[in-house]
Amino acid sequence: PSNFEMTKLRRMHGFQTERANELIPGIVSRLGRDKKIQCIKELRNETGLGLKETKDIVDAFIVKLEAATAPLADWERDLLDGASDYSDEPPF
Repeated sequence: PSNFEMTKLRRMHGFQTERANELIPGIVSRLGRDKKIQCIKELRNETGLGLKETKDIVDAFIVKLEAATAPLADWERDLLDGASDYSDEPPF
């Protein structure tokens, strides 16, 4: 392929990767995190990306989602509880 064709293919790949990152939250919320294979299949059908790329996108999103919904550790909870004691009012 010529340089022009390669540039065009790279842009198309970048566009599809961005599109996959936009579509993945809806797919995972509709199908569920536990159905990772079906999420990968649907994302591949929507974007035309390869298996490895699609799997990496789904895995990264699920890890990020689990980190956001993970329960707080004791030290994090204590830190947040201590922050609620703070007030802008003077102590007198």
